[in-house]
This record gives sequence, C-alpha cells and structure tokens, in this order.
Amino acid sequence: MIFGPPDSVDENSDPAAPHSMQTWHYHYIKGIGENVQIHFEYVTRYGDYVLQDADRDLVGQAESNPDLRIGPERPPKIRFKDLEALVVARIVRDQVKFSNRIEFAAATHATTLVRIEIKIPCDTCTQTAAEYPLFVRLSKPLGWVVATSELVAGVAMHDKSDSELALTAHLDVPVAPGTYQLAIATKNATTGDAGVHRTQINVPTYESLGTKN
Repeated sequence: MIFGPPDSVDENSDPAAPHSMQTWHYHYIKGIGENVQIHFEYVTRYGDYVLQDADRDLVGQAESNPDLRIGPERPPKIRFKDLEALVVARIVRDQVKFSNRIEFAAATHATTLVRIEIKIPCDTCTQTAAEYPLFVRLSKPLGWVVATSELVAGVAMHDKSDSELALTAHLDVPVAPGTYQLAIATKNATTGDAGVHRTQINVPTYESLGTKN
C-alpha cells in the first residue's frame, strides 16, 4: 500500500510447503534501490499475509515521501550502458588505472553516508581524453541493487600527496549500516580502454561513528 502495486507477484502454491508465501517485486523504490523483493508469509491466526521480520528493516530504509503512496518510482535511465554491462557481467578490465577512497559520515540514526572519492592519474588520462565517465553501483551481498550513480571525472587537480595531476570525482551515497559490494567502472571514450574496481565495504552504525568522534 505504501509503495503502490508491485510490478509483479510470485506466489508459492506448493501444497508441500509449510507456509504459503508471496514475493512482491518492485523495479525501484526510492531509498531502497533497484530490483527490490518484499516477502510475505500467510499467518493462519491473522487470516492474512504478514511482512516477514527479515524484510522489516529493508522496508524501513525507504524515504518518507508522500509520493511513494502514488506508486513505485522507476530507476533513473542509465546513460553509460557500456559501463553498466562491465559491472553486471563482472568483466575484469584494468587498462585504465584508477583508485578510490571510502569514508563514512553519520547522517541519521538509521543512515550513514558512504563518501566515495575516485582518482584517475593524468599519466593515464591526459594523453587521449579530457573526461572519463564513471558508473558506480552499490549492492547487497545477495545481489539487490541499493544505489546506482553516473558521473564524470573531468577536472585535473594536483594530488596533495605527490603533486601529480589527476582527474577526480566524488559522491555521497546514504545507506543503512551493513555489508555492501561496491563496483566502479570507467572508460577512455577515445581508445575504448576501461577499468573496473570491485570491493566489499562494511558501513558502520551511527553509534560507532559517534564513538569515534
């Protein structure tokens, strides 16, 4: 009811199953991400389907927005589909060398900002291209996508550590504390050379960040 009708529903009607189950599929829910699955179990004493405990935290991540009651939003249209394909297909490419740094900042008691900074050294970038498109995706270990961002590294700056020029880009992604998979892909539009980084990150809680401060 909060997110509008699901895009599709799977129902377990196997008579051998101990409980009747329904899985609601949404292409996108703001605050949760893409490819969302919400599971319900039929409870006899209530005579109705009830949200499973494991999904209550997931639903709680949705942004409190009256627009959610109109219906589920669609994910933003992907511009860099070739970079998305590298991430989805888990293709390993390292022709473009780049690095990333991750920091965390407390946002709310339920949300932590994941701050991602990406740097492409100019010994790689300036010879053939002035801008590098970037595709960044954050997902849970089971695969559902939490956030997708597209941006461009195109401003040459001196690296404070060694005074070398580099193209940089950064973004903040608000998520609930937990374990996530981060994938970043970039490409030299002139040569077609690409690079992909994948890493697992553990997002701390508000309380732990407050303790550190």
